[in-house]
Amino acid sequence: MLRILEDVNLFLKKSKKTMILAVDEAQNLRLDGLGGFEFLNLLAYAYDHLPNVKFILTGSEVGVLHDFLKLTDADSPLFGRHTSEIMVQRFSREDSINFLIEGLTQVGIKPDKSRIEKAVDILDGLVGYLVIFGYTVSQTGDYDGAISETLESAEQLVRKEMEGLFEKSGNYRVVLEAVAHKMNTFSRIKQYFLMYSLSINDRTLTNLLKALVKYSYLEERIEGRSKRYVIPDPIVEGVLSE
Repeated sequence: MLRILEDVNLFLKKSKKTMILAVDEAQNLRLDGLGGFEFLNLLAYAYDHLPNVKFILTGSEVGVLHDFLKLTDADSPLFGRHTSEIMVQRFSREDSINFLIEGLTQVGIKPDKSRIEKAVDILDGLVGYLVIFGYTVSQTGDYDGAISETLESAEQLVRKEMEGLFEKSGNYRVVLEAVAHKMNTFSRIKQYFLMYSLSINDRTLTNLLKALVKYSYLEERIEGRSKRYVIPDPIVEGVLSE
């Protein structure tokens, strides 16, 4: 792989061009036999010696991706290398509506604003879901059908992701179900465990919550003097509330 990239970099240098390699869900590379260390070494080498080859890493589990890259760890191959980070936050309702209107307009479809507003109310401002909806409308012209198809696709994806999560620990399921049912403070989540005759100590619960925040399944919000946890994805919350 390295030799190929060196040859590519030499060719690009002569033609004064740059190649971009995009790696989606890059945090999953940590699951290989060496914990992704070889890939981190490759990134560091490319940064130092292959100026015409650039990498873009994307990941839905932002905290896990940060942990994998170890940019502030002196033992990491990437320590001291400059990186640029773009965080794609949930769109506001207005931004979501404008995003869909502009996208449909660009592909030659006259947007139906009232139906777009209905879709945004259901899908919230999560960019991935809005993209699926907009693409489906552009292919079929059916707004209601696009909502149903987006929800179906999203629910299938969510169920598959959660199956993998719950295989790591059944306690993740209990925590997420508690939050989905509005038992969303530390004490109330612990109470939810007791409701099902399950015991859990404070340290274990703290670690579970930290992990779920890293996995982007939960967000922390401070309200007054208390910390509450919310599920930012309405599809995840809906599946867990069933």
